[in-house]
Amino acid sequence: MPGTIKSIIIIFCLLVSTPAFSQEKGDSVIYLIETGSLISSHGNTPFWLFSNYFGTISYDSPNVWARAGISGSVGINKHMSFVYGVDFFDRYSCKNKLILQQGYFGIKIASVILRAGRFEEVFGNQDRTLSSGGLIWSGNARPLPEISLSLSE
Repeated sequence: MPGTIKSIIIIFCLLVSTPAFSQEKGDSVIYLIETGSLISSHGNTPFWLFSNYFGTISYDSPNVWARAGISGSVGINKHMSFVYGVDFFDRYSCKNKLILQQGYFGIKIASVILRAGRFEEVFGNQDRTLSSGGLIWSGNARPLPEISLSLSE
Protein backbone atom coordinates (compact mmCIF):
# COMPACT_ATOMS: atom_id res chain seq x y z
CA MET A 1 0.00 0.00 0.00
CA PRO A 2 2.76 2.57 0.71
CA GLY A 3 3.92 2.34 -2.94
CA THR A 4 0.39 3.05 -4.12
CA ILE A 5 0.15 6.13 -1.91
CA LYS A 6 3.47 7.43 -3.30
CA SER A 7 2.19 6.89 -6.84
CA ILE A 8 -1.03 8.77 -6.17
CA ILE A 9 0.91 11.69 -4.67
CA ILE A 10 3.29 11.83 -7.65
CA ILE A 11 0.44 11.72 -10.17
CA PHE A 12 -1.44 14.44 -8.26
CA CYS A 13 1.64 16.69 -8.15
CA LEU A 14 2.21 16.27 -11.89
CA LEU A 15 -1.41 17.10 -12.66
CA VAL A 16 -1.60 20.27 -10.59
CA SER A 17 1.87 21.59 -11.38
CA THR A 18 2.17 24.26 -14.01
CA PRO A 19 5.32 25.78 -15.46
CA ALA A 20 6.60 28.77 -13.50
CA PHE A 21 7.56 30.50 -16.73
CA SER A 22 5.39 32.69 -18.90
CA GLN A 23 4.25 31.06 -22.12
CA GLU A 24 6.40 32.53 -24.86
CA LYS A 25 6.12 31.61 -28.51
CA GLY A 26 7.69 28.16 -28.90
CA ASP A 27 7.02 27.06 -25.30
CA SER A 28 5.26 23.72 -25.01
CA VAL A 29 4.16 21.37 -22.26
CA ILE A 30 3.08 17.76 -22.81
CA TYR A 31 1.40 15.78 -20.02
CA LEU A 32 1.25 11.98 -20.02
CA ILE A 33 -1.09 9.86 -17.92
CA GLU A 34 -1.53 6.15 -18.63
CA THR A 35 -2.89 3.10 -16.86
CA GLY A 36 -3.16 -0.46 -18.08
CA SER A 37 -3.15 -4.14 -17.29
CA LEU A 38 -2.22 -7.41 -18.97
CA ILE A 39 -3.24 -10.88 -17.87
CA SER A 40 -2.12 -14.14 -19.46
CA SER A 41 -3.29 -17.68 -18.79
CA HIS A 42 0.29 -19.03 -19.24
CA GLY A 43 1.95 -17.02 -16.46
CA ASN A 44 4.00 -14.80 -18.75
CA THR A 45 3.25 -11.93 -21.10
CA PRO A 46 3.27 -12.77 -24.83
CA PHE A 47 6.36 -11.39 -26.61
CA TRP A 48 4.64 -8.84 -28.84
CA LEU A 49 2.80 -7.33 -25.88
CA PHE A 50 5.96 -6.36 -23.98
CA SER A 51 8.51 -5.81 -26.77
CA ASN A 52 9.41 -2.29 -27.95
CA TYR A 53 8.01 -0.67 -24.77
CA PHE A 54 11.39 0.38 -23.31
CA GLY A 55 11.22 -2.11 -20.44
CA THR A 56 8.03 -0.73 -18.92
CA ILE A 57 5.96 -3.90 -19.25
CA SER A 58 7.21 -6.99 -17.40
CA TYR A 59 7.59 -10.49 -18.82
CA ASP A 60 5.72 -11.88 -15.80
CA SER A 61 1.92 -11.94 -15.77
CA PRO A 62 -0.25 -10.28 -14.48
CA ASN A 63 0.90 -6.70 -15.14
CA VAL A 64 -0.83 -3.61 -13.77
CA TRP A 65 0.71 -0.18 -14.23
CA ALA A 66 0.22 3.57 -13.94
CA ARG A 67 2.44 6.12 -15.67
CA ALA A 68 2.60 9.89 -15.38
CA GLY A 69 4.98 12.37 -16.90
CA ILE A 70 5.56 15.88 -18.11
CA SER A 71 7.89 17.15 -20.83
CA GLY A 72 8.32 20.31 -22.79
CA SER A 73 10.42 23.29 -23.67
CA VAL A 74 10.79 26.85 -22.43
CA GLY A 75 11.89 29.44 -24.97
CA ILE A 76 14.70 31.81 -23.98
CA ASN A 77 14.81 33.72 -27.25
CA LYS A 78 13.98 33.13 -30.90
CA HIS A 79 16.68 30.48 -31.46
CA MET A 80 17.27 28.99 -27.99
CA SER A 81 15.15 27.03 -25.53
CA PHE A 82 15.47 24.68 -22.57
CA VAL A 83 14.02 21.16 -22.91
CA TYR A 84 13.02 18.96 -19.98
CA GLY A 85 11.11 15.82 -19.12
CA VAL A 86 10.27 13.52 -16.23
CA ASP A 87 8.28 10.30 -16.44
CA PHE A 88 7.43 7.95 -13.54
CA PHE A 89 6.18 4.42 -13.99
CA ASP A 90 4.58 2.38 -11.19
CA ARG A 91 4.25 -1.31 -12.07
CA TYR A 92 2.85 -4.26 -10.16
CA SER A 93 4.02 -7.62 -11.46
CA CYS A 94 4.68 -10.05 -8.58
CA LYS A 95 5.83 -7.01 -6.56
CA ASN A 96 5.28 -3.25 -6.68
CA LYS A 97 8.02 -1.23 -8.38
CA LEU A 98 8.21 2.56 -8.86
CA ILE A 99 10.57 3.47 -11.72
CA LEU A 100 11.94 6.75 -13.01
CA GLN A 101 11.53 5.90 -16.69
CA GLN A 102 12.70 9.23 -18.09
CA GLY A 103 14.35 12.23 -16.49
CA TYR A 104 16.31 14.68 -18.60
CA PHE A 105 17.10 18.32 -19.27
CA GLY A 106 18.87 20.08 -22.07
CA ILE A 107 19.20 23.07 -24.32
CA LYS A 108 18.14 23.50 -27.95
CA ILE A 109 19.97 26.03 -30.10
CA ALA A 110 18.47 26.39 -33.58
CA SER A 111 18.03 22.71 -34.56
CA VAL A 112 20.82 21.27 -32.35
CA ILE A 113 19.79 19.67 -29.05
CA LEU A 114 22.16 18.88 -26.16
CA ARG A 115 20.41 16.63 -23.59
CA ALA A 116 21.57 14.86 -20.44
CA GLY A 117 19.71 12.21 -18.48
CA ARG A 118 17.56 9.19 -19.23
CA PHE A 119 15.22 9.44 -22.23
CA GLU A 120 13.50 7.11 -24.68
CA GLU A 121 14.71 7.38 -28.26
CA VAL A 122 14.42 5.38 -31.47
CA PHE A 123 17.41 4.85 -33.78
CA GLY A 124 17.23 4.06 -37.46
CA ASN A 125 14.39 4.10 -39.90
CA GLN A 126 12.42 1.10 -38.69
CA ASP A 127 8.69 1.42 -38.17
CA ARG A 128 8.33 0.43 -34.50
CA THR A 129 4.81 -0.88 -35.03
CA LEU A 130 5.87 -3.22 -37.86
CA SER A 131 9.40 -4.22 -36.89
CA SER A 132 11.20 -5.83 -33.99
CA GLY A 133 13.74 -2.99 -34.21
CA GLY A 134 17.38 -2.70 -35.15
CA LEU A 135 20.07 -5.30 -34.50
CA ILE A 136 22.24 -3.08 -32.29
CA TRP A 137 19.75 -0.84 -30.46
CA SER A 138 16.32 -2.09 -29.45
CA GLY A 139 13.43 -0.57 -27.60
CA ASN A 140 13.15 -3.48 -25.16
CA ALA A 141 15.22 -2.09 -22.27
CA ARG A 142 14.85 0.94 -20.05
CA PRO A 143 16.74 3.99 -21.33
CA LEU A 144 20.33 4.36 -20.15
CA PRO A 145 21.60 7.63 -18.65
CA GLU A 146 23.48 9.50 -21.35
CA ILE A 147 24.57 12.81 -22.79
CA SER A 148 23.33 13.32 -26.33
CA LEU A 149 24.07 15.87 -29.05
CA SER A 150 21.51 15.53 -31.84
CA LEU A 151 19.54 17.33 -34.54
CA SER A 152 15.81 17.87 -34.15
CA GLU A 153 13.62 16.10 -36.71
